[in-house]
Amino acid sequence: MPKLRLKSPASEVADYFHLFVNRRAYALQPNRPRPESTRHYSYRPKDKKTGQGPSLTLDTIRRHIEGGITIGLYSINPDTQCSKWVAIDADCEDCSRISSSSASTSSRAVWSWPLRTAIGAGISG
Repeated sequence: MPKLRLKSPASEVADYFHLFVNRRAYALQPNRPRPESTRHYSYRPKDKKTGQGPSLTLDTIRRHIEGGITIGLYSINPDTQCSKWVAIDADCEDCSRISSSSASTSSRAVWSWPLRTAIGAGISG
């Protein structure tokens, strides 16, 4: 049975771009990881003719939002060395024991500036 994919409205794709994109480079996660390859987790796609990485497009973001591909964005703008966002991916043996309030308290202890946190289980765990 084919997967049902919802279409993302152009405004949602534009909002995502505005909120999260700081530079046009991105990493791509393969659909089928190969442990024997250096492309096991993610890689920077390159054009076979030029050797250059493709520029992030609204279509790439749309495909990511709709679940067709998984991309990774770079949070730091190379021109300004500033970031719009920060993400911390902390894997643990038994994350079910960690409550949102204790994880939020831990994040405030790590950072010295006000920080909004979003704690939750990812797709893989």
